[in-house]
Amino acid sequence: MVIIVKDYTLSRYPDNDVNIHPATSVNCFGIGGSNAHVLLDSAASYVNPAAQESPQSSPSVKLLVTSTNDQDALSRRIDSLTHFVTQNKPNEADLAYTLGKRREHLSHRAFALLDPKQPLSPASFTKSQDPVHDVCFVFTGQGAEWAGMGKGLNQSPLFHETIQELDGVLSSLEEPPAWSIKEELADGSRVNEAYLSQPLCTALQIVLVRLMRSWGVRPSSVLGHSSGEIVAAYAAGAITAKAAILLAYYRGVVATQLNTCGGMAAVGMGEPEARPYLQDGVEVACVNSPKSVTLSGDRDALGAVLESIRRCRPDVFCRRLPVNVAYHSYHMQEIGARYKQCIQPHVIPSSSMVPMYSSVDCQVIDDPQRLDSEYWWRNLRQPVQFCRALQDRFKEGTGRSVLVEIGPHSALSASIKQTIQEAPERGKDIDYIPTLVRGDDLFRCMLRAAGHLYIRSVPISLAAINGPGTVLSSLPSYPWQRDIKDVARKPDDTHLEVSKVSPLRASRE
Repeated sequence: MVIIVKDYTLSRYPDNDVNIHPATSVNCFGIGGSNAHVLLDSAASYVNPAAQESPQSSPSVKLLVTSTNDQDALSRRIDSLTHFVTQNKPNEADLAYTLGKRREHLSHRAFALLDPKQPLSPASFTKSQDPVHDVCFVFTGQGAEWAGMGKGLNQSPLFHETIQELDGVLSSLEEPPAWSIKEELADGSRVNEAYLSQPLCTALQIVLVRLMRSWGVRPSSVLGHSSGEIVAAYAAGAITAKAAILLAYYRGVVATQLNTCGGMAAVGMGEPEARPYLQDGVEVACVNSPKSVTLSGDRDALGAVLESIRRCRPDVFCRRLPVNVAYHSYHMQEIGARYKQCIQPHVIPSSSMVPMYSSVDCQVIDDPQRLDSEYWWRNLRQPVQFCRALQDRFKEGTGRSVLVEIGPHSALSASIKQTIQEAPERGKDIDYIPTLVRGDDLFRCMLRAAGHLYIRSVPISLAAINGPGTVLSSLPSYPWQRDIKDVARKPDDTHLEVSKVSPLRASRE
């Protein structure tokens, strides 16, 4: 039986026609008499030429990843990729899609930011770290805000959707604010005002949590510094985004109703070292690390304490913070009842959550019912035991883990690294990754954070990060190991073994 698939007319194959793609003919003559013939066209005939010829069609920065089975092959893979990009100028979206979605991801990994405005070189790549077993989100508190802290993320539809949702929550209040999150983030001139900095930082952190979720990254535990616990509870699944923004909003509202004049200061001392310098009206507000505390209290008394430290310990870092509210001090007693009254109707806990390492109680919270209005009042009044909570996280964790700081700036970087250094038994198994950094392009910061998660083998959706693309069929092939070794037969055995002599010489001997 003969089945005619398609009629072909024989003609001379063009020699110099660039529009003709290579093809091959495959014959198969079966032993039982069956014959088959297949014509295979090049994959290039199915690729959209316009996509390949328009390298500027996707100008945004992409996350470029690659991986191999060993470190030496990874270096050679990076070299071949950079040479390919330099010589061929491929479409950025197609290259990122092909390497991220159409390749197996092996144990040795690397990433780079692929920017059409900047050349790619081997130095652009960051190579793999040891795989981590769990991810802990650490949330920055108030004080990390800066003008322009949301502008780099406005290319993300998720950013606009989230900010619009949170503005809708605030505008639906009986006494809504006269400002909007969207306008204040765009303007940036008032981000340091207490009534604004709280909800603005919280809104930005909610955006970052949702962005991570859209990329497939969810924490196995959370931890927050001061007001950072609000979004930590949201990321843990304990409260809704609506509750989180209202907790932050009313925190800012009641702070403006204080009749006291207070201040706060960062001091490069551990808590035991700092306590002898305290005076009436000044307290240790935050224990950030074994070598860092924050003091809070009466403005004049705080000035006297700082002057005493500078006089006795001129080598110690001391700096007033740009706030006029003494958070985590006795000043908060004045507004405690008002704050609990405002937030009580909105604190509706969910049914479950991932563990939260509390910097208020120094306990692991896994029951959302414990995060009631009383807890959030104590979060405002009591000292922040961030160092203790972080140490508890180190003790509870097993295997290698990574701390991802979620906030407008990597304000906790020094405190986290100092605490890691003071935990020699577990410190070597803890990695740290910031998300946003003050003054840097925020979208690039998030791509870089995603890349650091990727090289630590954290499951992450590269398709969600880079978007769609067309498969590139002309990429360099995998750098296989091609070690050459001589083999020879043993005189008394039939199997082969590795030998330092050539097989030809061995046979002659």
